[in-house]
Amino acid sequence: MMTPVNSVNTLFHSPAFWGLALPVSVSPMASDVIRGYWAQRILWEIGGYLVVYPPTAHRVDNVHSHPFDDEKDIHVNVGSLIKFLVEWRSRKQTLFERILDLSYAMTEKGFWGEKDLDFMSAWLQDMVAVGYRQPRLMSLEIDRPRATIGHGDKQYFVPKRLPSVHLGVEEIGEVSTEIGNLIKWRKHFGDIVLIVHCTGPVDRTALEWRLLYGRIFRAVVILSEQASSDLAV
Repeated sequence: MMTPVNSVNTLFHSPAFWGLALPVSVSPMASDVIRGYWAQRILWEIGGYLVVYPPTAHRVDNVHSHPFDDEKDIHVNVGSLIKFLVEWRSRKQTLFERILDLSYAMTEKGFWGEKDLDFMSAWLQDMVAVGYRQPRLMSLEIDRPRATIGHGDKQYFVPKRLPSVHLGVEEIGEVSTEIGNLIKWRKHFGDIVLIVHCTGPVDRTALEWRLLYGRIFRAVVILSEQASSDLAV
């Protein structure tokens, strides 16, 4: 299974620093997303994985449209790209050799251009030059049949600890406790719409309430004498 991931609020650990390279021959709007799929496939070769945490940042985007050509590399080719990556295999002996092997195969299939093949080669040479140690390959049984998971086998993943440096807040306890509570509360209150009344300044309160309660309830409706269309109050 793969998931789309871009360069916004995304952290790369040192064993995956090779995945920081951005394709140069595709649309800038699609570059980081294509890189995300490519990097996920290479992670399989070293036993790595992608983890998605709750958001730790808030960004206000201006609503604007993009020409379809700027994003066609995502919308048109993403299905065939994922199918290709899942089926791709390599017998190369080192990680960097497999990265180049996959980059060459993606060039042959037209998922990116020859510029990216040259770029990846130069990028890996630079990493070797600065002393980066490529992770060891792991012999994963990718083609082994997987057991089917039924509804009764559903499990929750709760990270044991998320360092406060990534949260931007002072850590007073293990984050696992808080995330575990969120999962339990969401299970009980996830179908409820919360209606709250704000008597103070809504510009200081509305966003905080939505960030706080939006993870637990299906929706948060804020009522106030101070109407604000921007804050949906």
